[in-house]
Amino acid sequence: MSLRQELRSKLTVAMKTKDERAKSLLRLVIGEVDTTDARQGRCADEAQDAQRIAGAIKKIMEGNAETIRQIGTLLDPRTHQLMEENAYLKGLLPPTLSEEELRAVLAEVVENIKSSKNEGQATGVAMKHLKVKGVTNADSGMVIALVKELRG
Repeated sequence: MSLRQELRSKLTVAMKTKDERAKSLLRLVIGEVDTTDARQGRCADEAQDAQRIAGAIKKIMEGNAETIRQIGTLLDPRTHQLMEENAYLKGLLPPTLSEEELRAVLAEVVENIKSSKNEGQATGVAMKHLKVKGVTNADSGMVIALVKELRG
């Protein structure tokens, strides 16, 4: 089952169980991805679908985090609501790769990373390789740290 199908299945369950938060957030994520695909003339390509869905989820989470920063207090009920939304959305994302798993994926391009002119280009090589491999669940901070370590 593709991630898009999984989200639609979760939406159906949320509708049946009258889980308003899940229903609202799932509709938001699915709508964001569908709208982006329609604007860019894409069809649902399962390989890139997971990346677009993860990107939409992260975009919503970042917006919530920014709103929390602007509210500026944990006492505001909106802060609690947005934190709960982000916790739910984070659960929709695939688990982040461990350091060992990330090393294994980047093992194919270690020489290219080491031979890059600078850390920025080396990180670009690593990120491009992850994208080509369809890896959407790598922590960018961990990638940067690993590239620094590999470059010595």
